[in-house]
Amino acid sequence: MLVGRAAERRQLDGLLRRARAGRSGIVVLRGEPGMGKTALLDYAASRAGSMRVLRAAGAEAEAGIAFGGLYSLLHPVAEHLGALPEGQAEALRAAFEVSGGPVTVTPGRLAVAAGAFSLLTTAAEDRPLLVLVDDVHWLDPASTDALLFAVRRLARDAVAVVFSTGAALPGLGGLPVRDLAGLAEPDAALLVEAVAGIAPVPAVVRWLHAETGGNPLALTEAATALTSEQLTGANRAEVPGAPLEPGEAVRQRFAARLAGLDAPSRVTLLVVAAAGSCPASVVMAAAERLGGGGQTLAAAEDARLVRLGAAGVEFCHPLVRSVAYHQATPSQRRAAHRALAGALTGRDRERAAWHLAAAATGADDAAADELAAAAGAAERKGAPQVAAAAWERASELSGADHARAGRLVRAAEAALRAGDLDRAGRLAATPAASMPAGHRAGLLAVRGRLDFLRGHMASAQAVLGEAAELAGGQDPRLAAELLGESVEACMEAGLYDEAARTRPCACCGGASPLSRTTRPWQAVPDASSMGLWAGCTLAVPTVPASTRTVLSSLPETPESLAACPMRFPRRWPAAA
Repeated sequence: MLVGRAAERRQLDGLLRRARAGRSGIVVLRGEPGMGKTALLDYAASRAGSMRVLRAAGAEAEAGIAFGGLYSLLHPVAEHLGALPEGQAEALRAAFEVSGGPVTVTPGRLAVAAGAFSLLTTAAEDRPLLVLVDDVHWLDPASTDALLFAVRRLARDAVAVVFSTGAALPGLGGLPVRDLAGLAEPDAALLVEAVAGIAPVPAVVRWLHAETGGNPLALTEAATALTSEQLTGANRAEVPGAPLEPGEAVRQRFAARLAGLDAPSRVTLLVVAAAGSCPASVVMAAAERLGGGGQTLAAAEDARLVRLGAAGVEFCHPLVRSVAYHQATPSQRRAAHRALAGALTGRDRERAAWHLAAAATGADDAAADELAAAAGAAERKGAPQVAAAAWERASELSGADHARAGRLVRAAEAALRAGDLDRAGRLAATPAASMPAGHRAGLLAVRGRLDFLRGHMASAQAVLGEAAELAGGQDPRLAAELLGESVEACMEAGLYDEAARTRPCACCGGASPLSRTTRPWQAVPDASSMGLWAGCTLAVPTVPASTRTVLSSLPETPESLAACPMRFPRRWPAAA
């Protein structure tokens, strides 16, 4: 039910009007839970008329499913994939895993984002589009990045976009944001009257408005809970005297209504809450394993806690889901996740893996192995941030030290690739003294690369050099690459003499990598890594002549010449 919000409705009407005329627009509705964001999205959908409506909603339970949100939003217009450039279409098919066969090429994030933009604009050529995304902050990061990329580039396109978020969301800079405040007292009175069927007296309206801050959901719940005598002021003694914080008031209202359900209905509601947006058949199969099932939802629907639609079971508001989930005991929540994992087996391996992880109480190698597989799938789909979360959780659940360490390294590397430097730094700072040398080298490599990115060149040179020595006995090619990055850090810092005195490395047979006699590139499987740092060093304009003379003996292989421009945009002339 939408009461008030005249300014917001006018803004949405204008957005739709411009989209029908071929001019795109976007608005982000931001507000605390219960402020009516979903009701405003419903209003926009009701005013869409002949426009095609694409709608999706973020769910906390699916934040680890790479491109899950993007797939939910765009799959209704997938018939237009054939009209996209081949690279973009293939990237979307790989991200959505709808290619009809195994994913053989990891889609680039830029290709997926560009494909999302092209798919929206192509579909809008048939008929104007209204794109609605509720709770954007709960979308998986890969979907969020792709959607923000796409909507920022809409211009002369018949597309209207409305997002809602209940939290600060990175990447919104420059997008029109409308912050939703509480309803004014007159609108609050109208809402209470519409829900209760009785006009409240002014004193009660003032009290309700002060208690709820005008939060429409809290007002609705209060109107449902109060008696007619309380609303009309006939029995003011029954109205609580001490005002409660609106969030706590809402939680108390929902908890009381949940308590009125029988045990099987509460079990089913818990499974629905744990599931996120799983298909209804999966949710019901899981609930039946715990003594619930489809028939038990009737009481919850009658109590206006959930609604049943074509998409399955949906909560009337995210707060209902939160209360239904968190008022259950930890063991009950684990049982719900375990049942969902069983119901998803053979249908959706990624979701099943995350539910197995949520059901674990300690080391669980089966869950860890499934999460590792999910992490690998996310990497192949080009979603390193999702992969980092999966690798980290898989590491936590691994019983064997070697597996735990290896997955921790994979998590740190994925976080670094995703640009999540804080997470990468936290993971790389894990004590590694007891780890095998190869894994210690991996963590040190992440630390050194972080130092390099943050401009701490002296530290980067030392850490990368140590990582190269550790890696020498395990992976000579990696060791050479790390040693080259160590030299590059010297170059960036202007420490040219230090670069010339780079200490011996195991991968180079114990000789200095700048020795003209031992030719260290011959000690590695191919010359690409050694050629990289040699080419990069020779590209610096102020390298002393003595160092340049030593490096001139290194072969300029095709690999080194190809690698050099990745770090230095042009070849510099020799120093005078």
